[in-house]
Amino acid sequence: MPGTVVKWNGKGRPTAFVNSSEVTATILASDLRHAGTAFVTATNPAPGGGTSNVAWFEISPPGKVVAFSNSSTYTVPGAVTVVAADLNGDGKLDLIVGNLETYAVVVLLGNGDGTFQRPQSFPTGNAFPISIAVGDFNKDGKPDIAAATSYDATGSDYLAVLLGNGDGTFQPFQSYPVDPSPRWISAGDFNEDGNLDVAVSICPPGNAPYCGGPSTVGVLLGNGDGTFQQAVDYAAGPSVNTVVTGDFNGDGHLDLAVSGFPNGSLPSGISVLLGNGDGSFQTPTFLSGPYFYLTTADMNQDGILDLVAVADNTVSVMFGNGDGTFAMPVSYTAGEYLVSVAVGDFNADGNLDLAVLDCVEGPLSSSSIYMLLGNGDGTWRSPIRIPATNYPSAQLGGLVPGDFNGDGRIDLTSAQSNGNGTSSNVIATYLQTTALVNPMFLSFPTTVIGTASQSQSLTVTNIGRSPLNISLVTLTGTYPTDFNIVGNTCQGAVVQPAGQCAITVTFSPAAQGFRSAWVTIADSGLASPEEVLLSGSGTVLEYSPTHLTFGSVNLGTASSAQTVTLTNTGAASIGDLQPSLAGTNSGDFLESTTCGNKLAPGASCSILVTFQPTATGTRTAVLNIQEPGGGGSPLEVALMGTGT
Repeated sequence: MPGTVVKWNGKGRPTAFVNSSEVTATILASDLRHAGTAFVTATNPAPGGGTSNVAWFEISPPGKVVAFSNSSTYTVPGAVTVVAADLNGDGKLDLIVGNLETYAVVVLLGNGDGTFQRPQSFPTGNAFPISIAVGDFNKDGKPDIAAATSYDATGSDYLAVLLGNGDGTFQPFQSYPVDPSPRWISAGDFNEDGNLDVAVSICPPGNAPYCGGPSTVGVLLGNGDGTFQQAVDYAAGPSVNTVVTGDFNGDGHLDLAVSGFPNGSLPSGISVLLGNGDGSFQTPTFLSGPYFYLTTADMNQDGILDLVAVADNTVSVMFGNGDGTFAMPVSYTAGEYLVSVAVGDFNADGNLDLAVLDCVEGPLSSSSIYMLLGNGDGTWRSPIRIPATNYPSAQLGGLVPGDFNGDGRIDLTSAQSNGNGTSSNVIATYLQTTALVNPMFLSFPTTVIGTASQSQSLTVTNIGRSPLNISLVTLTGTYPTDFNIVGNTCQGAVVQPAGQCAITVTFSPAAQGFRSAWVTIADSGLASPEEVLLSGSGTVLEYSPTHLTFGSVNLGTASSAQTVTLTNTGAASIGDLQPSLAGTNSGDFLESTTCGNKLAPGASCSILVTFQPTATGTRTAVLNIQEPGGGGSPLEVALMGTGT
């Protein structure tokens, strides 16, 4: 409205009224002189008045690449979801965490350098927050929290609203019933009365993560004083998960898009509910998936909102047509099981990029964030893998972008677990850095105790604009003495822009089983120190050779047997050695063993392998030898032959 003022870091800037949905503001050259992140708000005059939610504006030199370093990890038992917002008005992003175990929202106030203060807990009653939205629901200029809560002991789920005091603390929650069981929450002014409303996706109880019946979206209209009206449910397809808000057909009314998991024989996909502008929504249209997790942004800079969804190992971008319909997806492959997607210009080149979170039940080194940098023409480059320090949470941990250290570059945070249950969940933050370390993890083969593996190397590249001073390279973590730095041109080096140095490491396990450590690199770059995960397994089984090649063999005939010799180098007998074949063509190979039920200390035995091709061409497989009680990865012998 006339008189609206746009503020930059809390200071008014010259503002021009265009119409009831648009104002323009002039930003000073001095506002953009230094790298950092500004907060932008719009404030309306009285009567009514009020200040908008904060929009963050990153100022950063442009770049072509990105590099991240795990800067901080905070243990928050039961953490299942996290969002970022400035709760105390200091211009620094804070974290709000949904806690499964304590039935509370947990607040970690940001220090502005990528670290956070001690967690503060605010109860949500008899149910835990499964999804959180932040907004000014009572129009007092202070951020509030609305949480969709689930698993109420009394059998009824609800919306928990915690009004903010403006200093990072909150008043006792008020509850508003919603149908069981809520999945996701999104805020917006759906009836255009100036008060924030919320939409909650509802997945009727079933066999998780699948819904037990047709799904809905519950819309609770806000009264402007922090209270809400009774939920009104709208059909939302066979199942629901993520719900996002945006004007998909350009009519000025907010719409909803809801993704979901498969539901019995019904497919997963996205339901689009166009808004009428009065808080009600039309019958949904359905985009067949799979699309499990969802976000929205203008990905190709045509002024029309698009949809980005992930499912399994696929990232799908659906460009909007401007009328509420969407083009066929453009798909990219990343990871194994993606559970979140975030959008941002991570390398500051003016093009939106994609970050996805990969949840894999497996070794620590398999957890990942993948970055797909945008080309600006609606296409994205091949994924860049960023190893995560823990398992990403598959429940609703989410991948949250934000500038957590005030350098003008977008960082990432997420709720994660170390795989030992929700009591060990953490909030892990990854800051952008100017020291690009490649690779960010080194995985060594299973190695005999007391021997050294072949060396592996990593490089440190200075992608910044000033010299990078590296002060210390050291080994840290659980088993640092099991690894050795045998080459190091980085220690004490001054790496010029675009220059490199190298670090070489070997693995010498001191005991059986999985062993891990970190190469920690302290430098003058952003997000120092950088850390590289090291992993490997120790064994007492010595084996030779590590590969067998059988040459050409006619179909229907068998090759001569070749031998793999095993020797027990330990001080105790090894029992029940069971070799197995794996791989695409494992049926073309046969194995037998003389190892018996027990292999005495110092004794050797043999595994005989023959090749009997079932098809022409190159045939490959792997002979796996698992050491009972030793843990860790199996010994692997590569097998290859050609069928003729």
